[in-house]
Amino acid sequence: MPQSLNCGDCYHLSPGAIAGVVLGDLLLTMLIALAVYYPSRALVKAYSTDLNIQRAPGLGN
Repeated sequence: MPQSLNCGDCYHLSPGAIAGVVLGDLLLTMLIALAVYYPSRALVKAYSTDLNIQRAPGLGN
């Protein structure tokens, strides 16, 4: 009997379910990264404005 059929209590996942989990994880990771990036960028911008710090040209806003 082939090894894959003699699995016993193994949990079987379809390739679509695995792809869904991977894509969902990537989407969640991107959302968390954006949720951290934009507020922190606003804080840095507010901090630099409060201290009247000038950024070097070419480094962004």
